[in-house]
Amino acid sequence: MIDDMDGFLKMKKLTLIRSEKNLFYRVLKFVGKGTFGAVFVCREIKSEVFHAIKIIRSSAKYHQQGQNEMRMLTWITDVDQYDKFNFIRLVDYECFYNHHCFITPLYQFTLFEFIRANVQGLKLRQISAICKSVYLLLDLSLPIVIIFFRFFTSSWCYSYRY
Repeated sequence: MIDDMDGFLKMKKLTLIRSEKNLFYRVLKFVGKGTFGAVFVCREIKSEVFHAIKIIRSSAKYHQQGQNEMRMLTWITDVDQYDKFNFIRLVDYECFYNHHCFITPLYQFTLFEFIRANVQGLKLRQISAICKSVYLLLDLSLPIVIIFFRFFTSSWCYSYRY
C-alpha cells in the first residue's frame, strides 16, 4: 500500500485489514473523502457484519489528530457501553500502514447528507433530536469547552480540552 500526494492511503477494493482485536475486515467500496481522511464500507469476515472504516491521512498533523479522535471515540464508547444514547461507537481500531483506522457501525447516511436531502430545512423534531444528542454528551461530562451550533448554516464549531 502506498499513499497519494496528499497522504491518503491508496486503498484497493477487497483489501483485508486485521484489527487490534484480531478481527479481519474486507474493504468493499469507497464512501467519501474529507479533510482528515477517507471512509470505506467494509465487512467483518467472521460475522459478515458491515461497518464503516475511516482511514486518517498519514501526515504528522493528521496522525496527531487521529490520536485525539481515538481518545474521544474510546471515551464515548466506554461511557455509553450499552448504546443507550445512540452516540457513534468505536467498534474496532487498527494502525494500518501508519494510518489510523477507525471502525464504526455503518449508518444509512451522514448528518451532512441528511441535511442536504432536506433542502426545505429540518423539522423542529429533527433539530430537537440533534440538540438532545449534544445535550446528552455535555451532560455526560464530555471534555468539550465550547459548542456553537448555527441552525441556519448547519455548522458546528467545537474545541477540546485535554
